[in-house]
Amino acid sequence: MSAQQEPQRTDSLQGEILHVYDGIEEADNELPLWWLWTFFLAIIFAGCYWLYYQSFHIGKTPLEAFNAARLAAMDTGEPVTEEEILAMKADASQVKEGRKSFVKTCTRCHGANAQGIIGPNLTDENWLGGGAPLDIFNTINRGRSGKGMQAWGPTFGRGGVMQLTAYVLTIQNTNVPGKAPQGPVWTPPPPKEKAEADAVDVDAGAASEKNADDVDGGTAEKSSEATSEKSAPEKASPGKASPEKASPEKAPEHGAQDNGG
Repeated sequence: MSAQQEPQRTDSLQGEILHVYDGIEEADNELPLWWLWTFFLAIIFAGCYWLYYQSFHIGKTPLEAFNAARLAAMDTGEPVTEEEILAMKADASQVKEGRKSFVKTCTRCHGANAQGIIGPNLTDENWLGGGAPLDIFNTINRGRSGKGMQAWGPTFGRGGVMQLTAYVLTIQNTNVPGKAPQGPVWTPPPPKEKAEADAVDVDAGAASEKNADDVDGGTAEKSSEATSEKSAPEKASPGKASPEKASPEKAPEHGAQDNGG
């Protein structure tokens, strides 16, 4: 130790002080063995977790397990409704799973961007089997005989086909350049609420016209009855004689009596 170097001191909390910089003391204590073991075991665990779940996909991640359980819950055997498919379309996680299935099994025929290769372009307004949610679901689920479209229902199940349908609905009418249009143009029907409102308006209009016709008919009938009453001749009461007519039998009777008197 040189004469200019300050002697080291030992702090009651930090231990031996090795360096002092601008009044800041620095100690160099060894970490506890239990802390070191915990640190190294955590590194080993993280590496094994990554290899097991992310690299080799031996096990399912918590999210994958949740999605699998959700799909299993969808396989109820009940008929699929349009409301179920539209609700799934609004769920980003469901659409993401549907895209994964599309990339895995559908790109060979429809292309990576669904622009159409062997199969038709799924992003235009033309549809061979109809572009409604249930139409698309049935096409994927049952396939199209003679068109090269196999039935994917046995592979994906009810829930998986619904996810695929939800994804296809999100790319509908995005018009990605690709294969020429196939099938007729599909025009979506008006929203259910608007159709019901239009039906109510039509019914109300028809009822209003009917009421107006009834009122006009009743008024005309009353007017006709009043006119008939005014034009009809007055009828004499059966118990009273007409004043202009004298009884022909009474006059001779009186004359005869006078002559006899």
